[in-house]
Amino acid sequence: MVRFANGSGLQLEVMFGAFIAREEVYLDCYGTRGGASLREGVVTLFGEQGGAYTSVTPQLGGYLVEGMHDNFVRAIREGVEPLITAEQGVAVTRVLDAFYADGISVRESATG
Repeated sequence: MVRFANGSGLQLEVMFGAFIAREEVYLDCYGTRGGASLREGVVTLFGEQGGAYTSVTPQLGGYLVEGMHDNFVRAIREGVEPLITAEQGVAVTRVLDAFYADGISVRESATG
């Protein structure tokens, strides 16, 4: 578990080898007011509206990957702001460094 300065947390479950039928790569995000899931290229958003649980699957087409590639090229050629900044890259590196520093310990890693 990584605990960020603003109180939010990140928990990762990673396996490098398993006796399973097929490999799965997915992302689930949980929040106090909603969540999101990315599985097999499909984004699903979960929440609550008017006292009822909601589930929405936006039609993004190929934007998730194509949009990032287009933005990267435009950032280089035209100087537009990249979707992912150098500062964000540094923040991710700090989180990864915290994982490596903690090794296999079960305590929380503090970042910020």
